[in-house]
Amino acid sequence: MKTLLIFLTLLVGLTVFSQSGKVVDNTGESLPFVNIYSPKYDKGTTSDFEGNFYIDVPLGTKLVFSFISYDKDTLEAQPNMNVIMRDNIHTLDEIEIVVEKRVGGETILLMDRKETTKIVSSIGSTELTKKNISNAEDGLKKISGVTIKSSKINVRGLDDRYNQVTVNKFPLPSNNTDQKNIDVGLIPKSFIGNMKVRKTYTPNQWSNIAGAQIDINTDNIDTGYIISYVSDWNSNTTNRIGNGVTLKQGKSFNNFKIGFTVKASNNYLNTRGFTRLIDRQGNTQLDYNFLTMKSNFNGFTSLQTSYRPNSELRFKTVSMYVTSINKNTTYMEGTHFDYNNDIFTSRVTPLTSHLFLQQLIGEWDLHKFTNHVDLSYSMVSSGEKDRNQFVYLVSDRNYKFNNIDKLDNHHFWSSNLEHRYGTSLNSKYESNKITSEFGYSFLGSYTKFDYLQEFYNMYSVNLEYESIDPYNPYDYINESNHKLSEVNNPASLVEGQTLIHGVYNVTNIKLNKFLISAGLRFENSYQGIFYKDQIQPNIERSHHIDSYEFLPSMIFKYEINEKNQIKLSTSKTTIRPRFRELTPFLYTEMFAGSKIQGNPELKNSSVYNGDLSYEIYPNRNQMITFTGFGKYILSPIERVNVATASGRLETYQNGDEAYVLGGEIETKLKLKDFTLDYNLTVMYSQISLSDNGSSSIIVTNPQRELQGSTPILSNLDLFYKKLGLVYTYTGKKLFSAGIQGLGDVYQTQRHQLNLVYRYEVDKFNFNISINNILNSPYELVQGSDNGVREINKYRNGLGVSMGLTYSF
Repeated sequence: MKTLLIFLTLLVGLTVFSQSGKVVDNTGESLPFVNIYSPKYDKGTTSDFEGNFYIDVPLGTKLVFSFISYDKDTLEAQPNMNVIMRDNIHTLDEIEIVVEKRVGGETILLMDRKETTKIVSSIGSTELTKKNISNAEDGLKKISGVTIKSSKINVRGLDDRYNQVTVNKFPLPSNNTDQKNIDVGLIPKSFIGNMKVRKTYTPNQWSNIAGAQIDINTDNIDTGYIISYVSDWNSNTTNRIGNGVTLKQGKSFNNFKIGFTVKASNNYLNTRGFTRLIDRQGNTQLDYNFLTMKSNFNGFTSLQTSYRPNSELRFKTVSMYVTSINKNTTYMEGTHFDYNNDIFTSRVTPLTSHLFLQQLIGEWDLHKFTNHVDLSYSMVSSGEKDRNQFVYLVSDRNYKFNNIDKLDNHHFWSSNLEHRYGTSLNSKYESNKITSEFGYSFLGSYTKFDYLQEFYNMYSVNLEYESIDPYNPYDYINESNHKLSEVNNPASLVEGQTLIHGVYNVTNIKLNKFLISAGLRFENSYQGIFYKDQIQPNIERSHHIDSYEFLPSMIFKYEINEKNQIKLSTSKTTIRPRFRELTPFLYTEMFAGSKIQGNPELKNSSVYNGDLSYEIYPNRNQMITFTGFGKYILSPIERVNVATASGRLETYQNGDEAYVLGGEIETKLKLKDFTLDYNLTVMYSQISLSDNGSSSIIVTNPQRELQGSTPILSNLDLFYKKLGLVYTYTGKKLFSAGIQGLGDVYQTQRHQLNLVYRYEVDKFNFNISINNILNSPYELVQGSDNGVREINKYRNGLGVSMGLTYSF
């Protein structure tokens, strides 16, 4: 601790103090691009799109504020300055202003949304700070049509497989083999400039999307130093408190800037509840109470540089390393239809993941052409590191190892390694009436999955002890009373390769109030998996998906006047099966749970998209939009139940077709000290499953909603100055399909209410959040011949988070 204090003291001593403030006109409107200059220290800066500025000078330094059409003013530097500039209107010759755009400001994001042809929702670093949001996941939950459960992103009724997370427009690999996308909760606010959820498609995007592209744009490099600390408490886990520390610093050397962010955090969560399995008549086949204890350590490091030798040439590098070490311990006790005795189980699952990202982004302006050369490399390593599980038979409070099903008592290791590399080359021509972009993009990956399992023979242990403490099984196991054997599976290794080449053109033509955007992307994609036959391991197996696709888009934009406009968008995209969905490996998610197996015979899905939006911009800081959308999917991929001799097996199949229809309302309004952000999404979806696959589908309803889709989703953020109420409502949604006449499983509606407050004084920023005030339960229900039954229920508890930030 002493060493840490010395280190922090040295950093404070070496850091130049930074003054900040905001510039407004005499009506209170923010003024962007105002010049702020210190004659004494020969330093200068400009205000951003929201009028905010930062300058590295001591307190009391004379600062000169100047802007065209306004009187020049000289003031002494103070913390949190509020500068009012007075009009001085006179005729000026045409001038050119060059400024670095603040990617995280609320105003600039609204201006971007108004100017773009796409239908896009966004949230920036300014809004994240205002709402006490600490990571990308919590920020995405504030965007219309987005829900997240167990780190899986659902947009407009389309689950994780239909969405794509990118950093600076390059797709990120997932740190979880059962997900397409990375757990965005691992990406802290300090790394984020803004997040744009692009719900319409243009050919300069990667095509593997249908719901949305979630693009995380890295933050500007600001000079100065920031340190913050946060503490989290949860009512379910009163004995342990989470902590997090973030350090962020940036330096400027003429045309070169460098900045880094380091964050380390740990958190804890206990949940108690029950899980059941019922039959068609509603009789209970499996009934367990459970206690799950989760502990997580997350580490994040990023390094960014920017170099601008002249006004035409710019370079940027982004390095990111994310590590996550999780330990999930679950105890379950109850009845199981296969046993006369009660059952007790313990399962400890250590999960680790490491992700590295390196990007080089180059931009060159040449007359009316803007040229980009972007390169990206990422690597992810993840897996279960010695998961252990023990199952006990309970009789008269005596516990004995279940030695009937020996694989229940085991150790398990898995490893997943993926290397992903990509490049993007494009040139954009701009004139008064026409903008045209030509480009080439490449994305390749190599993936390797393997596992090892060992199982116990506990016959002698049961003879030696009358009863075993199920919370301390290793106290009863020694070298002489058990046998630990490896499960022989020479077909455990599976390898995969993906190669995608794409060329595209997007051309925008402006005709008075009309803007027409037409684009076409051609993609050649290859996916291959290589493995040994599960029955005859001496036989090498491989499956390949080759595709050549033309993916068009057409967008019409009509500007009714300065504040009102209409957008109409149509496009075609594709969805490719994930590596995990193609692998034939059989996996049990939890004791007594479903077994899941991939299907190497899957094929790509084709998606046809349509959106119509009416947008109103009352002023620079306000917005009201109404959007209708529809999607038609051919050969959609779904996780389904299939017929099997015993137990419950799930796999993946291509269905016949699916469609989604819906509407969205989104508002951002300000009235004096009040701000109101509200969005509402309503939708309807349906999928038709076929029985033409390699396995027999036994779902009750071959026509139903898409998994994860909810008919209604609503977010309300109401703020008075720094105090805010944040409310989210998620409607009843389909969780999984019922089987053999049993009803489908639905997650019931949920309400979440948070109270947030932020207080700023000098360079200190204190914030507090009271989260999940209503403690609405997570609940699953399933239909049967005798009505609807609860099959799973627990509560996450009320949480309190307090943070303190100091800016040097």
